[in-house]
Amino acid sequence: MKLLLLLLIFSIGIAILPAYAQSNSAVLQIKNFGFEMSDPYGITVFVYQDTTTNLYRTIPLTENPQTISGLPSNHGYIFKVVKNGIDSATTPLIKSFDSPIEILIPNDGGMKFKIKYKDGSPISGAKVVVKSLDNTAWVTANTDSKGETGRYWIQSTTSNSFYYAEVLINDKVSYVYSPVKTQSGLPQDFNIVTPWPKLIDKVDVNIIKDNRKVGTYDGIYLVELYDSKKTKIAQSNVNKGSTLFTLLPVDQYDFKVFHKQNQSSTFELWSVHRATLTANAVINIEQLSQSPSAKNCKCVAFRLDDVQDYFLSASQKAVLQTFSTKSAPLTIGVIGGLIGADNELVNVIKNNLHNSRLEIASHSWNNSPITVFDNEKQQKIIKDTNQKIFDIFGITPTVFIPPENVFDKNTIPLLKSNGITHLSSSFNYDSPPFQLSNSTFYRFPQAAQTAILDSTSNLWIVENRTKILSDIESSMLSNGFAVVMMHPPDFSQRELGVYKNVVNQNSIKELELLIDQVRDAGYTIVPIGQINLDAKPMLPKPMLSKPISNENNSTEIISCNCVAIRIDNVQDFWLNQVQQELLKTFENKKTDVTIGILGKFFGDDPITVQAINSTLNNKKISLDVANSGWEFIDHTKFGIEEQTSSIKKTNDKINSLLKKKPSVFIPPLGSFNENTLSAVNSSNLKLLSSNLQLDNLLHSGSKNIAHVPSTLSASDILSDDPFVSGSIKEQAIHKINSNFEKYGYSVISLQVPDFALKEDQISINQIDAEKFSKLSQVLDALKENNIDVVTLNSVSRILWEKSLDIPSWVKNNAGWWSEGTIDDNDFVGGIEYMIKTGIIKIPNTAPSSESNSVIPSWVKNNAGWWSDGLVSDGEFVLGLEYLIKTGIIRVS
Repeated sequence: MKLLLLLLIFSIGIAILPAYAQSNSAVLQIKNFGFEMSDPYGITVFVYQDTTTNLYRTIPLTENPQTISGLPSNHGYIFKVVKNGIDSATTPLIKSFDSPIEILIPNDGGMKFKIKYKDGSPISGAKVVVKSLDNTAWVTANTDSKGETGRYWIQSTTSNSFYYAEVLINDKVSYVYSPVKTQSGLPQDFNIVTPWPKLIDKVDVNIIKDNRKVGTYDGIYLVELYDSKKTKIAQSNVNKGSTLFTLLPVDQYDFKVFHKQNQSSTFELWSVHRATLTANAVINIEQLSQSPSAKNCKCVAFRLDDVQDYFLSASQKAVLQTFSTKSAPLTIGVIGGLIGADNELVNVIKNNLHNSRLEIASHSWNNSPITVFDNEKQQKIIKDTNQKIFDIFGITPTVFIPPENVFDKNTIPLLKSNGITHLSSSFNYDSPPFQLSNSTFYRFPQAAQTAILDSTSNLWIVENRTKILSDIESSMLSNGFAVVMMHPPDFSQRELGVYKNVVNQNSIKELELLIDQVRDAGYTIVPIGQINLDAKPMLPKPMLSKPISNENNSTEIISCNCVAIRIDNVQDFWLNQVQQELLKTFENKKTDVTIGILGKFFGDDPITVQAINSTLNNKKISLDVANSGWEFIDHTKFGIEEQTSSIKKTNDKINSLLKKKPSVFIPPLGSFNENTLSAVNSSNLKLLSSNLQLDNLLHSGSKNIAHVPSTLSASDILSDDPFVSGSIKEQAIHKINSNFEKYGYSVISLQVPDFALKEDQISINQIDAEKFSKLSQVLDALKENNIDVVTLNSVSRILWEKSLDIPSWVKNNAGWWSEGTIDDNDFVGGIEYMIKTGIIKIPNTAPSSESNSVIPSWVKNNAGWWSDGLVSDGEFVLGLEYLIKTGIIRVS
């Protein structure tokens, strides 16, 4: 008997264990093929939950072995090891963590470089920087007198990966060699022959005035030549409009042209021209100041490069705020593959787009120099970035800022074919002349910068404001315009050589003073796309939304004055204490809410299931349960059968456990396609709620499905916004009212981790009291401002009802018919009018009219109630649709 009891207790313990085993810890041992522990430097581990499409955590290794804690126990995990930017190993799905996980990665490969001129002679004193495709530098070396570097060992490459080497004679001239592929455990020598001559044979210089070479009657001209160190190395008199310089090293040069009318007068600076010389060249120099109205825009453009999710985002937003406050235009270079997840940054950019001062430029897909890729890959990068920016911000860029300012002869034709009309590189990589009008493709390189990257330390050295203004003046004199380049680190604090996501207020103050001084100097600040003199004015970004139109095709937005709040990705065990507290908050505030459930991970956690059932049984609020698919996976990766199965299995699971039939689908990651819509439709769901970035079919139906995407996130309503005045709850109400004006409704998407405490930036299963307090304040503010909070499935119904425009005579007819004043035919005439105008929708199979049809008398009662206002327009129209569909009322 005792033995039986012990067995019973033991079996019960095993059965209930999953409810208490909240998380696991994984101990990773990263070893090379020789089974030696790898140095953790340069290793990052990507942790995927259940599938390789669901990235759960990113962990830069600080030690080896490394312990990764806080892994929810009801999932399996895949670990991908990336070393020096190279995908080195990926584990299978792991569900047991009883022993350390040993991951083998290839040995490092050795690399040594021999750098030569085109004729094979060595280049001494050159700098070689080896980078992975994420633009991270892993090796920086200098060549000796033989043009050779030392040998360096970094992670060996795979068949699908490579490094690239950037060879720099100085900071002005560079050459990119690609691909650099290494083999595990083997030393390799790379012989790089640059296209540069040891000495440039000759550079012809022509002095142009009035579209012709100058002659003796134009006066006397002299050209001085300065290298990149600003050292004068030669001068030459101009003869018959031309002069010649010979045997020049590869470098960036300034040609300063001086003029005097006769021998007795004094030389004065006539023009300045900058050019990077890597081969024989012909340089034409014009007097730009001769016709300022045609050849000088007297304008300065500022561009902020490397705009991306989470990267020193506080500084990015501070720069945007500075230009907004100063009412100064700004161009931002957005990295296509790294934008869209940081809702706060995306919304700040969107808010600034609604004036004509912010311009979005393409900054490529992943910040790797575009020249390391072939034509086909360059084309894809340009196209994909344009599409991503359009999907998020609703505009297609016409300005391209190449990563590291590097481009090649293939890049410009590809840019043109993708609708790009402006290129902004650097004078290090782009040479005059630069047209200011009458061109289909403009090139406006940057001439000044707020900081210069030190390639040895990888730190940005801030430029003096006086130097920036001097560079602006020089470019204005030489080219008729100036572009100032900025990066987020320029405005960030750093500690022990590491940049922190904290704004450097001194740098922001310097930026404000720089903007003022540029204007005081008489220059106009413009976006890059407005530098050319024939540019069309920028217009504010149009809204993507498609508002409901009334009968007269008015574009007036119909507002429901209502908010729906949805809690996404509700599931077993995962932060279940936080999920429970969220539901309690809505119960206590008597506020309706919608939850999206993942079918596969629901039903085994009594805390989660009981919390939902408790809220469903609370008659004081309405809890709607939405379908979020079987797993948290992008459904567009699957065909229609798999998507249908995912949705229907989740429907069945929800109905079985909660006795609730979902009518709303919240697609994982917000992604959906035509197959998704077909699957939703066949599963009898009526509404899809994605987000505005991925769905702009506001209210309108496709495949009989209403689209009500989310418009705000938790951070939008609970975080202090420097761009909106007032307290947090006042800011929230302002944003919600703004949604009403733009879209006619507001949907707030809440993620459970938003309300959980964090340890080392990882959410733990404890509530964040401060976040819950702010949420309560916002819910109170909604009631104080008479804003209705409804479930998601109510939003489209309310908007539809408000869009109904039924003539008063139809309602009068209904009242008279109920009283017997008019006959059935007159009443049916009103119904037929509503069918013709689209107010009532009936299926093609609805029964047609019959001459002897008689409408049941009880329908007259309903018509009377509608006429008296006891039944809403929407309820009556839906009732009529049902009566027609079932054949109780027959119309022609």
